[in-house]
Amino acid sequence: MPGNGFTNNHGLSLLELLITLAVMIILITSAAPSYLNWYHQTRLKYVAREVTLLLLRAQHLAVTRQETTYVQFNHDNNARIDIVTEHCLQKGICPTPATQDYLLVSPPVTLTSATFSAEGQYTRFSASTGLADGGAGSIILKAGPYQLKVIINRLGRVRTCAIGKPAGEISQC
Repeated sequence: MPGNGFTNNHGLSLLELLITLAVMIILITSAAPSYLNWYHQTRLKYVAREVTLLLLRAQHLAVTRQETTYVQFNHDNNARIDIVTEHCLQKGICPTPATQDYLLVSPPVTLTSATFSAEGQYTRFSASTGLADGGAGSIILKAGPYQLKVIINRLGRVRTCAIGKPAGEISQC
C-alpha cells in the first residue's frame, strides 16, 4: 500500500526551518527593549533599597555608638557612599571600613546628585537622637530612562519616589 505525504517523519523541511527562525527572531527583537527596561528598573530599585538601608544603618550606628555619624557621597564613575565618623571626616584619617559600611554604585545605575544642606557631600545623624540634624536632603539615582530620588527628612525618615517615568510600585515624587 503506498504511503501518503502526511506520515513522512524525516524531519523539517528548509522552508519550515526558515519560518521558525524568522518567528524566533521577531520575538527576540521585540522582547529585548522590554527586558532592558525591566533590568534597569530592577537594578535601580535594588540600589535605592541598599542606599536606604545604608542610611538607616548610619542612623542606628549614631545612636548605639553615641557618636555623630556621617554618610559621605563621592560622585566618581563608580560612586561610593561611606559611613564615617566625625573624627574621620575632619582629620581625614579613616580606618578601613567594614564591608557593610559602604556602598558602591556601579553601572547601569549612576549617582546623579546628592543635595544636602551640609555642603552637599554628606548627611549626618545625631548621636543622642539619631535625627538627621542639618543634613536633610536627597540623592538622585538613574538607570536608563528611570530616576529615583531617596529623600531624608530632618527626623531621619528615609523614603523613595520616582522622578518622571514610574518605576514599578514606587510612587512618583
